[in-house]
Amino acid sequence: MDYASVMASGVLKFIQMTERFYSSEAATLSLSDTRQAYDQLCRAFDSPLPPHMAVHDKTVLGRDGHHQIGVRCYSPENTNVDHILIYLHGGGFTLGGLDTHHSICADISYRSGAELVAVDYRLAPENRFPTLLEDAEDAVTWAALAYPGRRVVLIGDSAGAWLAAMVSAALASDLPIAGQVLIYPWLGGAATKGSYIEHANAPLLSLREAIACGKALYGDNYDHETASPPLANRDAFGLPPTRAFAAECDPLRDDAAAYCDNIISAGGDASLMLERGLPHGYLRGRHHSVEIAEAFEHIIDAVKGLMQLPKDSDDQILKTR
Repeated sequence: MDYASVMASGVLKFIQMTERFYSSEAATLSLSDTRQAYDQLCRAFDSPLPPHMAVHDKTVLGRDGHHQIGVRCYSPENTNVDHILIYLHGGGFTLGGLDTHHSICADISYRSGAELVAVDYRLAPENRFPTLLEDAEDAVTWAALAYPGRRVVLIGDSAGAWLAAMVSAALASDLPIAGQVLIYPWLGGAATKGSYIEHANAPLLSLREAIACGKALYGDNYDHETASPPLANRDAFGLPPTRAFAAECDPLRDDAAAYCDNIISAGGDASLMLERGLPHGYLRGRHHSVEIAEAFEHIIDAVKGLMQLPKDSDDQILKTR
């Protein structure tokens, strides 16, 4: 596909800037060098913290009784006291942490007017499934207890969106999860059809890299030809309201649609927004492109919308599971 013909000039400049720090060759480097390149990329797109934003780092004790999970807590001025946002970062399960998504989390917290907890789950391939998921579940459970009486809104991008979806499936019957926002989610779809083929060579994420994410998470036995998005072929009854955002020029595009369709088929509340002309990982460009800034506004609107849903909506989910 000629991506220059479907992307705005600001989006193309964002891609060019990204590739100066993290080119397609970065994935072929050693793991330590790849992580260093990714960290440099994220620092290049860092933005100042919003005004009157308090930030505190804490640790959460994991279920094994000795592992410490890092979390970063963002508190904007005049915060919403009814909800707590929890952010699970992307990075293909192998990259990223509290610093790489620092300004993204601060902006979401500030613009939504709600406190946010970012989770520093352990990374693959050193820690494969289910370790990453266990860290996410433990951190979300901690946040629900640390902010008593508040409803939880889960937010994740890419691999972090997979974690959010899996946490929702595991904990929706036990915690007051008001909803989830999934941003260009990796959901393990079969890599032999649809967007995986149409956008196999898309900028910022290729089919080869998407398959590598699955192998990092599950090991070399991961079968990308027969995989399916989590819950896409399972019972999705009782999942919380879901707002998914897919990038048009992304091999993962169809995963979000399959996931939302399954929730709707089960009688749940799910909606999908397809961001035209945007690539995977566009969040970092929210201050560099008008089109990406508009897409970021859609995400903020979704978070605010979930916080405005009546409490009965998640109470009913708990009752019907």
